[in-house]
Amino acid sequence: MGLSEHAASGPRAAGPATAARRFGVLLGLTWLCVAGLLGPFAMPAAAQEETVEDRAFLEELRRTFARGGSHAAVRDLEEYLVDFPDSSVARHLAAHVALERGRLDEAAQHLASVEAPDGELRARLALRRGDYEGALELAGADGWSPLAGAWLEVQALDGLGRRVAARARAREAVEAVDDRDLDGAGLLDLARLDMFLRRFERANQALVYADAELNGRQGPGYRLAEPQALVLLGRVYQQTRQGGAGGPDPALEVLNEVLELDAGHPDALVVKARVYDYGMNGGAAREALDRALDRNGSASYD
Repeated sequence: MGLSEHAASGPRAAGPATAARRFGVLLGLTWLCVAGLLGPFAMPAAAQEETVEDRAFLEELRRTFARGGSHAAVRDLEEYLVDFPDSSVARHLAAHVALERGRLDEAAQHLASVEAPDGELRARLALRRGDYEGALELAGADGWSPLAGAWLEVQALDGLGRRVAARARAREAVEAVDDRDLDGAGLLDLARLDMFLRRFERANQALVYADAELNGRQGPGYRLAEPQALVLLGRVYQQTRQGGAGGPDPALEVLNEVLELDAGHPDALVVKARVYDYGMNGGAAREALDRALDRNGSASYD
């Protein structure tokens, strides 16, 4: 293997689409009123179907939540699900948002409402609930990339207290892969497995390439679309105690990039609290952890 050889390649606006949807709702309410007058001879109302404009609005909501979301975005997503309760995309987005905020029962309800719930969300939910047996069963299902399935299995084994088996599985997974064939998501999973094995230098390299794959090369074209690359890089810097040698702390630098995109990002804030804690700055550590808990009440400092 050779990582050095890897080639790294607001609020809801009442625009035309929203106005059209609202007009459609009014028409629907009018129809219901007429149907009530007509009594049993009236035809039942047809379920609403999502339009291209509706799906574009849902994508706009997804981008808003990627930046941290807002009360208005939460309200808009709730209203969207009232209009389209069978929307799989909206249910998955709602489950993701609920998971990010530590509302596990709500996430489970959304996933239970779709015919084929996303495996990654189910796995994250199982791990967060401490259902490691369930997570291990999911890891054995089809549909995972080799490293994603291995990372899920490692977390489940570790949660079950089977640390030796977890380390053996992680070693097996990283030694079986040619990192030159990995995309950005695969590089993230490789870095997670290397971090579990405390191979921080390899993890650092994988994350640098993952960042370039997912967010672009550093420079004018760089756009932070996948913050996990930088959050994990911050963890590597924090765990290896890489200081700034009199200059800016590299861990804080990458974490602050994430927090510029989403000021309440729980994972970034927890790692930031650890950096401050190591630097004997207890007040700043508590402030960062409090901010993480404001977003996700189940955020853990462990």
